[in-house]
Amino acid sequence: MKKWIVSFLLVVFALCAQAQLAVPISDTQAQAEQKRIHREREKLEVQTSAQEVVCYQRFAVNDCLRELRVRKRVGMDALRQQEIVLNDAKRKTRDMERSEQAQDKNSAAALKQAQDRKESAQIQHKERLDRAQQKKFEATQRDMPAQTDQGPEAGQASLKGERAQAQQAFDEKQRLAQERKAQRDKSLTETSSKPANPLPARP
Repeated sequence: MKKWIVSFLLVVFALCAQAQLAVPISDTQAQAEQKRIHREREKLEVQTSAQEVVCYQRFAVNDCLRELRVRKRVGMDALRQQEIVLNDAKRKTRDMERSEQAQDKNSAAALKQAQDRKESAQIQHKERLDRAQQKKFEATQRDMPAQTDQGPEAGQASLKGERAQAQQAFDEKQRLAQERKAQRDKSLTETSSKPANPLPARP
């Protein structure tokens, strides 16, 4: 009768431990649980050894030892079941951490790509505006000689000054466009040279 009570209590304890550890746990909790299982094993071994001594003092030694072995096996099985549940919880925790890290990396990479695309679109827009302004400037240059031949010398001097300013402004815009293009190319080269991190393998 005593054997069945001990067995029942150990099975109930194992099921309770399994229900508690069905969710992911931290490293400290896992270590504490592992130490507790180890202590329970040692305690069971010590109790079994002490009860063996008592069994050898009885008349029915074999029956006593058989009952003792059954109790020990039930206790060890319950502890083994708890250890399996603990290992499953640790594995689940590791899988969740890997999945979160992969999601963080993927979201950071997507954000970087979106930012690069936006910068590239802005640079291309600026380049189109600069080309349009250059065409406008060249058209003005072509029209000016016909007008200046008919005007006085003072008008020609002011037109030369305007041309010089317009040319200087255009050169400055061209320089800025080249710098932006070089910066974009460098950013795209850095992005493409980094190897993509593979997703974690499924367990």
